[in-house]
Amino acid sequence: MGPTERYLSIPRSDLAAVIYDALCGGVELILNDTVHVLEDDGDRVQVTFESGQVRDFDLVVGADGLHSRVRRLAFGPDEQFERYLNIVVAVFDIEGYRPRNELIAMMHAEVGFQAVRVSIRDYITMVIFTVRHDGRVPIESVSEQQGLLCQRLAGAGWETPAILDAMPQAKTFYFDSVSQIRMPSWTRGRVALVGDAAACPSLLAGQGSPWRWWSHTYWPPNWLAQAITAKRSHVTRSGSRRCCAPSRMPRWAWARRSRRRIGFSFCYGTR
Repeated sequence: MGPTERYLSIPRSDLAAVIYDALCGGVELILNDTVHVLEDDGDRVQVTFESGQVRDFDLVVGADGLHSRVRRLAFGPDEQFERYLNIVVAVFDIEGYRPRNELIAMMHAEVGFQAVRVSIRDYITMVIFTVRHDGRVPIESVSEQQGLLCQRLAGAGWETPAILDAMPQAKTFYFDSVSQIRMPSWTRGRVALVGDAAACPSLLAGQGSPWRWWSHTYWPPNWLAQAITAKRSHVTRSGSRRCCAPSRMPRWAWARRSRRRIGFSFCYGTR
């Protein structure tokens, strides 16, 4: 991007639509369903979907994010691998919010939280809250999530009261814990994990796209074919590393440690 060019931001839903259209029916997609049971017998993985459909696959790759169901089914409960950083994040879009500052990200921080307001297209304003929170994190209920934000941000200054008043009318609403995923292995039999499902560094890393490429290229180019052909029973992260660039894992480990420290600058606890 040159010095005179505008910054371009693409909503994730628009990007997903472009990818979906580009597939042109060349890939089978199973929509409105998810995995319910994984049974790996060494030669195949039998997958039972929530709809009741049962299918056999040579390999199952979990690319389903921080709260990966594939990871939970194949490796164990989230508590074994998730490290909560005592911060929650909320991102939502408000139509017609004022004031509006074009091409500028407005930020306000107080003890325990940070707010960012960004003007995007069609008179929509995107708001990002990162809030320090040590208790239970509601994952499923939007009303509980918004209630938590109102409770934690009660009495906050700047535009926070007006933003909270507009929040129930948000066009979209995203809320989650800020966590890291740490695992001793990213494979078990014929099940493998990639991306945030395998090694989420948390949003504090600010390197979502590069992180996907690093984790995906960590596996040798022919790893999938080798795993299927040789019927490997287990491939460990350290074992695979002999085929990969030796500096990647230390870089990931350093980034995870540094992002834990950066969390304090996002939501500092004291003055």
